[in-house]
Amino acid sequence: MQYEAEFLKIAVVDDEPLWQQKTVDVIENKYGLDAPHIDRYSSGRELLDRNTYYDILFMDIEMEGLDGFETAKRYQKQYEYAKIAMLTSHTELSRRGYVVNAFRYIDKACMEAEITEALSAVRKAKEKERCIEVNIVGLGTMPILIKDIIYVNMNRRNILIHTRKGDFISSCTMHEMEDLVKGCGFYRSHRSYLINLDETINYEGMNIIMSDGTKAYLSKDKQSEFKEKLLARKFEMANG
Repeated sequence: MQYEAEFLKIAVVDDEPLWQQKTVDVIENKYGLDAPHIDRYSSGRELLDRNTYYDILFMDIEMEGLDGFETAKRYQKQYEYAKIAMLTSHTELSRRGYVVNAFRYIDKACMEAEITEALSAVRKAKEKERCIEVNIVGLGTMPILIKDIIYVNMNRRNILIHTRKGDFISSCTMHEMEDLVKGCGFYRSHRSYLINLDETINYEGMNIIMSDGTKAYLSKDKQSEFKEKLLARKFEMANG
């Protein structure tokens, strides 16, 4: 949970203090002791004046002055990748939401389950978009999308990063790579291999079949643990 909480920037926009606090409480209860800092705004204007990007905003539709729809429309002009979950006690208002392409519509009467689901969905989306900066031999430091990495292989003194867009040789160590992709579904299947579980298709004995048909090694003493990790990852991605 700690990685997920640190990963997301969250804001609540509601002009009713009671509902604002209830929304914050639901988010904090999801993460427990690892709950992130949550910025609060009492109006759409206050949010827009702050000029701050958030991964997800929980925004009340029926605010005085700038309502939620108008606030969302203006916010998205500046931050098009932000996800906005609209909160309302009147679900019929959600029909206007096509104007702002809202990420979710949340009924305040059953907000706990719906907010929890929205946070998990955003985390999945952000995880796929996350980049790491790696020192590539001959090219210097460059960003690589984590979702593009199929596996990392120790290659003599350097490591080979095998991605959807080609292979890169890096001077990073395997331990450094493990830290960079921590919490993103990677597993050290062998002392020489760090694999992306989301890119794992099958396994045969000591060979792991990856999404592009290449193979990674699996240590004999890690076969049982690998199966458990793979099943757990598939379940996590299917259920949030």
